[in-house]
Amino acid sequence: MRWKLRPTTEFVFALSGLLIILLGWIADLLGALTVPAEEGHGASSSLSLRLLVTFMGVGFALMGVVYEHLERFLKDGILSLRYVVGYLILADGALHLYALNDHLSEFWTAAFFATVAVVEIAAGLALPHLAMEFDPLWLWLTGFLIAAYVATRMMIVWPNTEVEVVSGLDLASKLVEVLAVLALVQLLRKERALRTRSQKADSAGTDSSHS
Repeated sequence: MRWKLRPTTEFVFALSGLLIILLGWIADLLGALTVPAEEGHGASSSLSLRLLVTFMGVGFALMGVVYEHLERFLKDGILSLRYVVGYLILADGALHLYALNDHLSEFWTAAFFATVAVVEIAAGLALPHLAMEFDPLWLWLTGFLIAAYVATRMMIVWPNTEVEVVSGLDLASKLVEVLAVLALVQLLRKERALRTRSQKADSAGTDSSHS
């Protein structure tokens, strides 16, 4: 399915929600640059404020989605799950932007969080409009992020020079990722069942045409 950008309610609200997320991140970044945290770690704003801005942006974007697709959501469980997964990944990307701010003095770690944040934000917005064949990729990506988090809290992993400490932002991000994994597993099951039914219907149609 091709994703065409057009001025729909969904697009306008998604753009506005993204702007809320980016403005919150920029404000947090300016605070981090003005008052650098010790040894490159620490938050320039409170966790509650970061979560508030993140989910305010995601929630605002979802308002446009629900307004435009409510009737389809009530009839199409797969479409609903695709949006749930997409916006969970979007929220996780926004949280990784704040993780970037907390590691500004660590080049490779900051680069990692910047890359992950951009990929997740783009993927989260695009996922509901992409082909089903891409869905396992998002499961592998989210699973990798969870595994990487566990590893860096148990041992020293390059480029870190010490075991990372657990923070509230980390836990919020992992909660979102676990929810995304659960939703992705359910989505993949539904899509597999749909393909199986389609293949059986095609086979039945082919058999009847030959008889």
